[in-house]
Amino acid sequence: MTERMPQSQRKFKQHCSCSLMYQIKIYDGSSTYSTLLGTYSGSSLPSVVVSSGSSLLVHFTSDNIEQKTGFAASYQQNVEASSCSGTTYLYDASGSFTDGSYTYSDYTNGLSCKWLIQPNYSKIKLSFTRFATESTLDTVKIYDGSSTYSTLLASYSGTSLPASVVSTGSSMLVVFTTDSTQTKTGFYATYEQEATTCSGQTTLTASSSSFTDGSVPSMPYLNNKLCSWLISPGYAPISLSFNRFRTQSGYDLVKVRFWQKITSTD
Repeated sequence: MTERMPQSQRKFKQHCSCSLMYQIKIYDGSSTYSTLLGTYSGSSLPSVVVSSGSSLLVHFTSDNIEQKTGFAASYQQNVEASSCSGTTYLYDASGSFTDGSYTYSDYTNGLSCKWLIQPNYSKIKLSFTRFATESTLDTVKIYDGSSTYSTLLASYSGTSLPASVVSTGSSMLVVFTTDSTQTKTGFYATYEQEATTCSGQTTLTASSSSFTDGSVPSMPYLNNKLCSWLISPGYAPISLSFNRFRTQSGYDLVKVRFWQKITSTD
């Protein structure tokens, strides 16, 4: 005699692409006695679950009937999205900023925000690690200077990740504006000095200055280089210090020589 599955279970199986006992239960605490926040099964992606405290228990059970490809989950601190406003001034050598949104929450309508990047070097490189705005209406504009009267380097909107943008000088202005209709998850941007390469001899005559082999902390110098810097500010002694230093030991060398013009007294 063939055992028949109860009708209620048959109906459940028809509406669920997983096994009858394939379930994920999420509790608002450290045990199954804590408040049950949700029970999930099937093939629909569950919504985000947020705990009220500092513990969250995820409990997974499966039966012995059938198998599916399962799940993958991630967790992070739940930080309420904030809104950017006004002008933010960025002076550090490198940094990052966002419109106030996160990957799981949208920015707000009616925004007008600016970020003025002035890190005391030229060739500022701006890159985006995520980008999603309402196409053509919620825009990120990047200017090659400190105001909106400067040259417009780029204007971005939509969901494609923009290409990096590099300034010609030591100031870059980023302007983000949104309308009053649709919103999206916004953007996250980083900036740093663009890596270049040294060549030949450079003469430095200013009373104080700085120089580099062309590298930046996130990108190394190039192979087979021979560069020199002649520092002649018109005074003595000259104090030379290094803010960062990392070369191939024993092979990639920085040599500092003292040179003084000798005037004949004959």
